[in-house]
Amino acid sequence: MKGFKGNSHMEKQYLSLEEQFKKILNNTEITQIEDYELREIRQNHWNYRHKIFLDEHRISDQELCRLTDIDYETERKELQEYCKRKGISLDIVWNC
Repeated sequence: MKGFKGNSHMEKQYLSLEEQFKKILNNTEITQIEDYELREIRQNHWNYRHKIFLDEHRISDQELCRLTDIDYETERKELQEYCKRKGISLDIVWNC
């Protein structure tokens, strides 16, 4: 379920708590994360994976997959730490 914030005539639409912690988010979804810290975590990892994907002519498919898997695990751990700091009771389990 999506939430709405703000008093302007063009209200900002935010992702639900569960949606914010999906393994894969696109750029539009990332901009719909209300909390700045969480949005930055998700954006930084998206940017890194996008960068290595664009560098595919210099990175083998195997290396691309390896780097992506490592980054997803790093991101998942950062999100777990974020949840712990914010008192959010959510177990982040991403299946490959």
